[in-house]
Amino acid sequence: MKFSNDFIVEINFKNFLSDIDYLDLNCNNLHRIDSKSFEGFQNLKSLDLCDNKIKTIPQDAFQLLENLMKLQLTFNLIETFEVDTFKSLTRLNFLFVEVNQLKSIKAFYFYNLTNLKLLYLDGDLCFTFF
Repeated sequence: MKFSNDFIVEINFKNFLSDIDYLDLNCNNLHRIDSKSFEGFQNLKSLDLCDNKIKTIPQDAFQLLENLMKLQLTFNLIETFEVDTFKSLTRLNFLFVEVNQLKSIKAFYFYNLTNLKLLYLDGDLCFTFF
């Protein structure tokens, strides 16, 4: 389901989009996501949150997206991730986080991503990976 360039400021689709496997929310006005943003999206396989204004992502934001295989967070304002942000995304294959405001990232943030094939981190300021 594509909702790009729709000036969306909050994710609240759970009542009528629960069976979709693709959700495109790029180029909107999202400032935050939280643990309730993706309630009812258990079948989601691809999520595009590119080109929004997301600055932080709580550690439980993606906890209900266990079937997610592709996550795009490019062109946001993300400064850091919490330790367990990606913990429940064990099926994730592709993670795009380039062109954010990341200053450092710890390798163990991705410890549970055993199926990860591609991690894009290009374009982040003062980036250190340890």
